[in-house]
Amino acid sequence: MARITALPDAGAIAGTEQLPLVQDGQMRNASVLEILGALGAADAIKIGTRTLAQVIASIEYPGMKITSLTVAPSQAEIGATVTANLAVVLTKDPTGQTVNGTPVPNPATARAFAVPNVTMTTQFQWAVTDAAAPGGPASDNKTVTITFLNKGHAGFIDKSDAATLTAADVNGMAANWFASGVARTLNLVAGADGYLWYSQPASLPDPSTFKANGLPVAPVKTTRDHANAFGVVASYNHFRLGARLAAGASVTLEVLP
Repeated sequence: MARITALPDAGAIAGTEQLPLVQDGQMRNASVLEILGALGAADAIKIGTRTLAQVIASIEYPGMKITSLTVAPSQAEIGATVTANLAVVLTKDPTGQTVNGTPVPNPATARAFAVPNVTMTTQFQWAVTDAAAPGGPASDNKTVTITFLNKGHAGFIDKSDAATLTAADVNGMAANWFASGVARTLNLVAGADGYLWYSQPASLPDPSTFKANGLPVAPVKTTRDHANAFGVVASYNHFRLGARLAAGASVTLEVLP
């Protein structure tokens, strides 16, 4: 049998003030809502149109929220076909989940979803619903994007004329990256005698400065079409940087926008 040992003031009715409650011979601090619930009044007392039990459930409800959403890979090369693996973190188990409107199997427990055969930049919206939430359904959604890009390349090739560079030469250079910007620093070692080359999509602005081991290098620039690893052709700028170097040469290349 519960016994109230103090009466609440007006501020305590909000359920935030802690008051002493003796229950089953044990004393602890409890909110007014807990005290009334312990007295068996939770279903009898009305607050507006809701019972006290419903109000308590609403206060204690953690919320149906997506705290994070990721996709792997987040980037892919233009021309590739990939599976986008989405992963989500939720505050509680939902009753329903969708990705771009497609139901997610096992909605209460699923935290991952794979989208096969993605071939272009795509935004995914993950939506969750808790139909059992107190006071009516609760929902949330987040979006994440996989981006398709051309790659940039850098390395040593034993050719001085860009007109003689093949797709295999460029795609086979030691360093490559998804070319979303210009600025970068690369550490390169010549596996054989050759010239240092830097290639990037012509859609990007030219770098303002190249530095090799801290010293500015005047580039020799050539613009020509290039086929990537998937055969997709795009206009590229190829920059030859400096003189021919011997095998084993080590270069820290700074590329400034």
